[in-house]
Amino acid sequence: MIIFKKDKESMDINEFYREIGVDAKDVLNRLGSVVLIKKYLNKFAKDGTFADLKKGIAEKDYQAAFRAAHTLKGICLNLELLPLSEISVNLTDILRNYTPDRESDLNGTFESFSKAYSEIVAKLENLQ
Repeated sequence: MIIFKKDKESMDINEFYREIGVDAKDVLNRLGSVVLIKKYLNKFAKDGTFADLKKGIAEKDYQAAFRAAHTLKGICLNLELLPLSEISVNLTDILRNYTPDRESDLNGTFESFSKAYSEIVAKLENLQ
């Protein structure tokens, strides 16, 4: 089923969502237009928030890491980036009230998020 029929670019967005296991109609219903979906996906791919998250964790600035994780969580949920959504929720929860005894949880969750993030960004590069 083709949801986006405007042009080849739109088909690429449909294929992207199909590849990550999302019904593109849900995103279209939320954002209202293919143009906005593409705009926000491109912004996500170029956004520096992941770098902020990585830096915050590396520098043990857990407040900065929490802000970045919380921002990414919102973006992932709004764009229906399901491979990242659940992990970003877990990451945000760990960082919200971080204590040193959660370091193993943080490292494992961040590693999972990093891998999924890289895969999503690589797929988004094919849209351009």
